[in-house]
Parts: sequence; C-alpha cells; structure tokens
Amino acid sequence: MWKKFKLLIPGFRTGRLWKKIIASIAYLVFLFFSFMMILGSGDPQASSKDNMISRWENISIVCLLIIIPFILITNLGNIRKFLPLFKSKSIGKKIIAWVISFVILFIGMTTISAKLSSQHSFEYIAMQQKQREEQAIHNAKEKEDKEKEKKIELAEQAAAKVIQASEEQAKKDAEEQAKKDAEEQTKIITATSAPTEEAQKKEINTIVEEKSKSADKEDRESIGSKVSNWFGGIFGGSKSTTNANMNEKIEKSINSNLKKGDSEKLMSIYELSDDQMKTYFVSYINEKYHKELIENKEVFEGKKVEKVKKLYKKMEFLTNLSPLDNSDLGLILMDTKKFIEANEALKEFNKEHPKVGYGIIKDISQVENLDVYVNYKIKNTGTKIGNLTIEDESYSDNYFVTSYEYSQTFGYVPSTDWQAVLRLSRNSELSGEGVYKTKAVVSNAVTLVDNKGFEKEYSVYREVSQEDIEKYDHVNDLMEQETQINDDMNESIDRIVNLLQ
Repeated sequence: MWKKFKLLIPGFRTGRLWKKIIASIAYLVFLFFSFMMILGSGDPQASSKDNMISRWENISIVCLLIIIPFILITNLGNIRKFLPLFKSKSIGKKIIAWVISFVILFIGMTTISAKLSSQHSFEYIAMQQKQREEQAIHNAKEKEDKEKEKKIELAEQAAAKVIQASEEQAKKDAEEQAKKDAEEQTKIITATSAPTEEAQKKEINTIVEEKSKSADKEDRESIGSKVSNWFGGIFGGSKSTTNANMNEKIEKSINSNLKKGDSEKLMSIYELSDDQMKTYFVSYINEKYHKELIENKEVFEGKKVEKVKKLYKKMEFLTNLSPLDNSDLGLILMDTKKFIEANEALKEFNKEHPKVGYGIIKDISQVENLDVYVNYKIKNTGTKIGNLTIEDESYSDNYFVTSYEYSQTFGYVPSTDWQAVLRLSRNSELSGEGVYKTKAVVSNAVTLVDNKGFEKEYSVYREVSQEDIEKYDHVNDLMEQETQINDDMNESIDRIVNLLQ
C-alpha cells in the first residue's frame, strides 16, 4: 500500500535518494509557511470573528494559488488524465487546458477573497485602512530621509572636491611664488658673493620648500575656514547652544498647550521639532497621562461608565495627536472610546428592543419531530386536567397521543397505552384520530383521569408553529447582538487593564 502511495508523490516517484531528501525538505518548508500564514494571520486588536475571516482568506489563497497548481503541475496521482483537454494528445488543447485552469483558479480566488473580505466588521476595515495610511506615511518619510541623506552626501562630496581643488591650486601658487622669491634671493647673493653653483641650488631648494610649506599651511587654514562657514550656512553650523535654548522653549510650549488642550498647536510643535525632540515629545506626554490612568485603574476594572467618560473627555484632545497612536496612551484612549461607544450602543439597543420572552421554545435543540397516533380529543365530561375538571362538551385543545405500528390488514394501529397529551397550536386543527406528524416541545406534565376512570401523569407536548420558530430566531438574534456588544465592551476593558499593569 505504501509503495503504491509513494509512487504518486512528487519527489518519491523515481526512487532517487537526493530527490526524496529535497522533496521532504520542500514539503516541510511548505507546511511550516502555510501554518504560519494561516495561524499567524490574527490581529490582537481585531475581534475573533475578523481574525477567523482572515484565516479563511489565507486558507483560500494557499489552496487556490499553491496546493491546486502544485497538484496540476506535478500531475499528482496522474490527475491530468481524468481532466478534459489535459488527456488530449494535441499540444494546442493542452495549452488551452492550462489557461482555463489558471483563469478558473484566479477567478475563484478573487471571488472568495472578495466575499470573505465583505464579511469583516466596519471597525476592522477602518483599522486596516488606518494601518495602510500609516505605512504609506512611514514609507514616504523613509524616502524623504534617504533623499535628504543623499543630498547631504552629495553636498559633502562637492565640498570635499572644492577643498581639494583649492588646496592643489594654493600649493601650486605657493610653489611658484617660492621660486620667484628664491630667484630674487639668488640674485642678491650673487651680487654680494659668488658661491659655488651647488651651494646656490641647495639654498634655492631650501627656500622654496620653506616658502611652500608656509604658504600651504596659511592657505589650508583660510580654505578650511571658508568651507566651514559655507557648509555651516547650508546645514545650520554649530547648534549646540541654539538647540539647548530652543528645546527649553519647546518643552515649555508643550506643557502650556497640554494645559489648554490645544492639539493643533501641539502637532505644529511636533512637526517643527528635530528627531530627538520628537522622541521626547511622545515619551513625555505618554508618561504624563499614562501615570494618571494607572491611578484610575479601578475605574476601568469596575466598568464605571460615567467616570470613564469623564476621564476620556479630559484626554480626548490627545487622540488628534497622531504620533501617540501606537503608544500605550494612544491604544488606551482608542479602547476607551470603543468602550464608551459600545455602552451607548447597548443603551440604544435595549431602548429599541425591550426584553421579550422566547415563547414556548426555550432551546431550539429541544424541539422534537413528533410522529404519533392521535387517539381522540379529551372532551368527556368529568375529565380532569390538573386541578381543572372539564364539565361541558366544549372541545379543549388537548389530545391523547401514543405510538403506533402499521399493519397491512388493519392499517395504522395505535398502542393500547396512552403515552402523552398533545396541545395543538392555535393555527392547527384535527378532524379525527389518526397518524399525526408535527414539531413539538415538552412543556410540563399533567395528571388526568380518562373516561374509564384511570388516573395517570402524562407529559404535555406543545405543538410548535412556524410563528413560534420565527419568534425564537428573532429573540435569539437580539440576544446574540446584545452578547456581541457586551463582548466588545469587555475586550476593550481587558486590553486597557493589561496596558495599565
């Protein structure tokens, strides 16, 4: 059995060891990444329903883009011989088969993906959109930083070339000037004394070298000063003292606008700050308000709605500061808003849908398909139903029912032992005894005395109408909606409490 199965698996069909090893590794890697893709698709900020939809999206991608194409391409189990066009000997038909197959897979993937994506909640779609926008902003910032670094690098290279060219030119000018000075000095020496030609050359070389070094040093200092001033003009020069004063002013401005709750000015401060100050900006605000929230941890744990609202109203302006979005403070405020909105939704829900009962169905699983023989209607004078004795011939909606069997001679034959009482729904009628099939639930039990004087306790089956089922479904839907709102509130509080540990 294993040998036959092994011959169907790509990599094991030839029996070569190296192919088996490569195939085994490839299958393990494929399984690992498939599980990672499916199980790792959850988002801790999303609901369990949204995470499950995302997992099904990834499962459809794995099946339609990897597993099925792999089976077709490797001809696993010689599957292509069972498919139309593939088994044809014509190359043209085979090409058409491949094209049709991949078109079907692509259409299937896009259709399933679109269908599943449409099931996501509004909050999940908004969160995904926000994440994409943040990623786009992050990418744009990275691109801007790289362009800025490139400009700085080009400017530095240009400055270096300027310095090098200036140094070379200065050195050349210094050497020429030194030669001229040496020649003049030589003429003076020649006029006063007539030294040997060798001594003259040696002296000339010494003078040229000293003049050149002196001129080169002076020119280096001059060029360095000029380039430093020019480079400082582009990039701001030395800012240590200026930055210290500026950061102090920024810090004061942050505190002032925090007290005013002016989010627009705070964002302006952030955007005009350098990277170091931006980091301090986020850290300072997060620490300041996170500490206050920790002091009010019991307010969230106790789900004290009015106090939570008061806290949120005080800090609501901070939600307009996008740099805080991914900080602990930003996440807490986001969940606080969700909690308040869910609480308002629950109030509105209870207002629109006051508490209603399920009716006769308490649990849909208790509804039975009743297949019984209706004996006859309880109508005899003196028949007791609980503490009630029927004293007239007004037909009540109660019937004796029992099991039955079918005989070719006698037809349907009921059991001689009455087993239960059936109460019809208001929309049902029976013309006489016989086989009756319906849906019913056991509601209670009654003690009855039959027309022969026998007293017995019977289970009471109440017939379930379509109206009863619709009422149950409606109430069940409402209960599920209410449960979902409560779950959303609890999840928000749990996340807040975890961040306040």
